[in-house]
Amino acid sequence: MKQPDIQMKLHGLWFWSKLKTLTQKIFSIEDTPEKIARGFALGTFIGMTPFVGLHLFISVLVARILNWNKIAAGIAVFHTNLFTGTFIIGLNYTIGAVIIGSENTLNLNENNGSSLILNIFNSGSSLFFSLLIGGLITGIPAAFFAYFLLKKIFSKKQPLNT
Repeated sequence: MKQPDIQMKLHGLWFWSKLKTLTQKIFSIEDTPEKIARGFALGTFIGMTPFVGLHLFISVLVARILNWNKIAAGIAVFHTNLFTGTFIIGLNYTIGAVIIGSENTLNLNENNGSSLILNIFNSGSSLFFSLLIGGLITGIPAAFFAYFLLKKIFSKKQPLNT
């Protein structure tokens, strides 16, 4: 077995371990199915926006203001991560750019971490609005899907209705 094969297997194990941990955290939340589903949907929506680096803060703050589950909101934003971020940002940019007619390009291969954040905010309004519009278009249905899925799961799991 070559070195990259070992790294890929370890990376895959790490991913599944993190997914299992997040799933356990979601199912250990003590709240009504409605508040958990709303919080998770909010985090799902916020995670699709171009506010990279602020997703967690924004989702927890809004969940607190709306009295929805903050933990579920915080967990849900992590669907935009190192594995999925390039795909989500690329998809959102493409959708938004088509709608507003932007001809700017976004090179995700050169950007990661904090340099991506700086690129988004320093590239001008066309890039930002492309990401924002694309994020709204993908985020709304993703949030609805997350809401109904979590509501169904938690309604069966938890009879808590306070």
